[in-house]
Amino acid sequence: MLEASYWGSTNTPIFGADGRLSHIVHHAHNVTTERATQHAFAAQEQQFHTLAEAIPQLAWIAEPDGSIVWYNQRWYDYTGATPEQMAGWGWQAVHDPAELPRVLEGWRASIHTGSPFDMEFPLRGADGRFRWFLTRVMPVKDADGRVLRWFGTNTNIDDQRAAARAVEERQERLEAALRASSTGTFRWDIGSATLAWDESLDALFGLRPGAVVRSLEEFIARVHPEDRARVI
Repeated sequence: MLEASYWGSTNTPIFGADGRLSHIVHHAHNVTTERATQHAFAAQEQQFHTLAEAIPQLAWIAEPDGSIVWYNQRWYDYTGATPEQMAGWGWQAVHDPAELPRVLEGWRASIHTGSPFDMEFPLRGADGRFRWFLTRVMPVKDADGRVLRWFGTNTNIDDQRAAARAVEERQERLEAALRASSTGTFRWDIGSATLAWDESLDALFGLRPGAVVRSLEEFIARVHPEDRARVI
């Protein structure tokens, strides 16, 4: 069965010395491969559109130069912005001004090198509140390594960051309370049979911080011989 092929052509007029048209040079070249690549790329982009509308993340597509040409509906729902406001580099309007220089620097570096982009930063919602997102962008390249499109997603991580901050704050409060009460603490790792303690326990032992290797053997050596069997 014969396969269809596609051709592109150009016509170049040739003029004589008197300025009148002498003849036309017709040049034809086979564009079957290029056309197949375009169709495959269009199909891939349509698949991304379909997937992007089904996932919970904000998603978008950018041109090789970083200009964004398409957002999924979740982006508009979250930001409250219009397609006209977000066209091109309009997305900067929903970024925290304090974080924007860092974002632009990283994004432009990826555009320049053609490498993936991965960064956490806040985006302003339609309610005016900034929430943190994990943004990941992957380039789609042709056979020669040239970037054809950028596919990006923004995943809301605001709750995770808030939970992590809460854990850090509780840990800081606990450590402050232990220091204030002169309470020494130690950690015993059963798997590796190692023990470590803090500077407060050094003080209780009458040791300068870091003066001895903090180990189980050293800890046992600090226990009164008559109590070791009961403690261990």
